Amino acid sequence: MLYAYVDSVDFAEMTFDAALRRFLSLFWLPGEAQKIDRMMEKFAERFCSQNEGVFANPDTAYVLAYSLIMLNTGEITDLARCILSSYLYLFTV
Repeated sequence: MLYAYVDSVDFAEMTFDAALRRFLSLFWLPGEAQKIDRMMEKFAERFCSQNEGVFANPDTAYVLAYSLIMLNTGEITDLARCILSSYLYLFTV
């Protein structure tokens, strides 16, 4: 069902950040990391298939998308803000 949903979204000729914002505006992101991981992986595959040449491969887009989600979570969550420093972030990616 996730694959069909993501495949229905058009990311053609969008910048990466605009495509990610559009994707995330269509639903509430689940709290479970494994689900977020799968969603970002499928988003990256779809984005790269519609925007060839932006990234060398979908894995690069996936790492960037997942990292942006984690950084945003760190900004929103008070506890994460205390724990997640930029130094620590560099070693978790």
